[in-house]
Amino acid sequence: MSTKPSYEDLAEAIARCVHARLYQAEAGRTGWTMTVDNMCSSDYQILTGVLERLDILRPLDAIHRRSDFTCIPDAFAQKISQNKEKGCSYDTLVIALMCLLEKYPNQPDVHDYLVRLGVCRPRGDVEPAKSPWVPEQPIEWADGVRGYAQLRHQWVHLLQSSAHDDPCI
Repeated sequence: MSTKPSYEDLAEAIARCVHARLYQAEAGRTGWTMTVDNMCSSDYQILTGVLERLDILRPLDAIHRRSDFTCIPDAFAQKISQNKEKGCSYDTLVIALMCLLEKYPNQPDVHDYLVRLGVCRPRGDVEPAKSPWVPEQPIEWADGVRGYAQLRHQWVHLLQSSAHDDPCI
């Protein structure tokens, strides 16, 4: 099994996937604007909550439904490094990756991190993708998912009270 991915690796994978998959144009009163809409759905709220704690997203409304990025993708790593002390726990990042994989099962970097963490199984004889987008494949969860599945039910508490921890330190 590969080494455990760093806090920064997981956080950047989340930020890049959210930017690629959820950052979309939305019509408003003053024209079109780019936003991330979590649709008040817990899976998406976990993602946006993680990125808000790292100051990568800033909410655009009182209920934190819509957000905008505070920086461009090339600056994600620097933002994460600057803000990880006020970020969420490593386990919360893993839960966010699980949410991403369920929504976008053809996201190879997210899948790879979860395989390395023992949360899901490798995908048979599928050769690693040369492209960041691969055909959709079913997710096969591993035994490591059990503890995270229980924690996931406490996502609101995790986002409100968890402090940064990095098991790689």
